[in-house]
Amino acid sequence: MAHYFIFPEKDATIYSHPTNQSLNTGIDEILTLRDIESNTDSNYYPSRFLIQFSNRELADVIDNKVGSTILSASLKAYQTEHRELISDQKLEVYPLAESWVNGTGRLSNSPQITNGVSWKFRDGSDNSYLNTFGTTWNTSSLPVNTTASYIDDAPGGGVWFTGSGFEVTKTYGFNEEIDISLDITAPVIKHYKFAAGGTQYPNGIPNNGFIVKRTDTQEFTAKDDGELNFFSMDTHTIYPPYLDIAWDDSS
Repeated sequence: MAHYFIFPEKDATIYSHPTNQSLNTGIDEILTLRDIESNTDSNYYPSRFLIQFSNRELADVIDNKVGSTILSASLKAYQTEHRELISDQKLEVYPLAESWVNGTGRLSNSPQITNGVSWKFRDGSDNSYLNTFGTTWNTSSLPVNTTASYIDDAPGGGVWFTGSGFEVTKTYGFNEEIDISLDITAPVIKHYKFAAGGTQYPNGIPNNGFIVKRTDTQEFTAKDDGELNFFSMDTHTIYPPYLDIAWDDSS
């Protein structure tokens, strides 16, 4: 079995808490799934993270290395310091339906950096004093085969494709090590087909990367399910996330 690793061209965590809805974390070393308790209402505000791999590199691997052989594609991410996990972790991965800008912010920046993707904006917040206005994630009149998920106090959080061939889910048991390893072959092939064949739906979808989140039943509850942390592409370790393309090269 042959393997080829593609590393992300961008990734970021987006936070729904009211104080962080425009916060960009495009160069943070950690990707985080957590619920932040509000000090003004009864809501817990979740985070999600986005990750995208190069269309050019994906096409090169399939065209020049894999060929006509059946391939598999897996999203890999390494854990670091998960905190206070109290139940099974139910994760979902979907291909994003809208494009986004990585940005150069960190969670720890004060004042916040808002020049890239956040819970509310795809490409940076609105800075009226600079006469620039960000593009919000769509939350209404969504195109066919797409959906979004948010609470009224936190509109945004991404728009993604849904339905057969798009959704990837996995439940990690309470005592399991939670390094992400998710089979995303179907949506990766849809990205490749779109790049090769243009707007030929349903054969392909544009490559806007992926969104990784907990299920709605864990995100939008009055309970803290703990904090999942994974190394990002900006890590200073040898454990960045990657897309593992595998195929049978035997003869």
